Amino acid sequence: MDSLKYFFKENVKPVENEKIVISDRFKDENGNIIEWEIKPISNEQDDRLREKHTRQEKLKKGVYVPKFDYLAYLKDFLTSCVVFPNLNNKELQDNYNVMTPEELLSAMLLPGEYNTLAEEAKNICGFDKDPLEEKIDEAKN
Repeated sequence: MDSLKYFFKENVKPVENEKIVISDRFKDENGNIIEWEIKPISNEQDDRLREKHTRQEKLKKGVYVPKFDYLAYLKDFLTSCVVFPNLNNKELQDNYNVMTPEELLSAMLLPGEYNTLAEEAKNICGFDKDPLEEKIDEAKN
């Protein structure tokens, strides 16, 4: 049995973008809530973001430890995951009087909405999945 073939990339189900409601404050002209579209990022992209936001902090002479800036990482992570609205759109940034996608997200969203986006983005990237819990649930059914 050649079970390794199931791990070949052509046999792996791709993770598709998701459309989610982040807030009921964004509506079209008919009053319909506008969905946001998010995508998963790759391991390589996540590694680059983590490296970008990790610096060496000096504890004492000759001793350095890595210090990770989680908030800066999260902002970059979220802007990397959001497909729609286009956070790089100059007209949208100008409308909120900001200059970066990270600033735009902060300006557009309330804290709870920001958390909703973060949870959904982490989920689509597989961070919030607990395989053992899922297997237990499957076994119970």
